[in-house]
Amino acid sequence: MPRLSTEKRARIFALLEEGYQANIIAAKEGVHKSTITRIRQRKEETGSFENKKKPGRPRVVSVHTERKIL
Repeated sequence: MPRLSTEKRARIFALLEEGYQANIIAAKEGVHKSTITRIRQRKEETGSFENKKKPGRPRVVSVHTERKIL
């Protein structure tokens, strides 16, 4: 599942602040209701909409280069 952009998260949070219900925002923005809840929780905990860093070691070879090698 692709990550949501920071702008979309900010837009969702703004709709929450305006008083819209999570199920209405979810239908309007095309995300699941639980996503709305997680966005609200993360904003309250960290004060930010930024993506969390992906765990693990970065790739040495890009996917494109790996396909060329094979």
